Amino acid sequence: MKKSAAALLLLILLLTMGCTGQVRSSFEEKDLNTVPGIALGRVVQDGNMLTYTLSNYAGETMWYGAEIRLETEKRGEWYKVQPVADFTAEIYGLSSGSEKGMRLNLGSFKDMKSGTHRLIKTFYLTEYNELRKMEEPGKEMYHVSCEFEIKK
Repeated sequence: MKKSAAALLLLILLLTMGCTGQVRSSFEEKDLNTVPGIALGRVVQDGNMLTYTLSNYAGETMWYGAEIRLETEKRGEWYKVQPVADFTAEIYGLSSGSEKGMRLNLGSFKDMKSGTHRLIKTFYLTEYNELRKMEEPGKEMYHVSCEFEIKK
């Protein structure tokens, strides 16, 4: 009886997680690219290195961290590509009217394969802190993304 229950539990886990153990994306299309003037783009692959541009033409400073999420598309669904290590917790500001060139080492992610991928960057818009009399990152999170092809 115990063996049957264990086999059934294993089957349920395999069916719900999939054989690869990949994590489905937690982002819906409607939640991405919702702030006009903020964009990710110009993705270029050079071997194991990606370069891309974060642009801010939203009329106010945006705030972002070092973390970037990489996802891969399989059969019309998006799945997270697991990073090898965590990103650091710094926060950076990008003024309106500015662009920032960035680099991403594909070796920082597990099981990279050719195909359609997307980058997702979380950011915050500026809020004015009356107590401190200064601008700082707001509390509401936004997400900007772009799709591109990886060739391995």
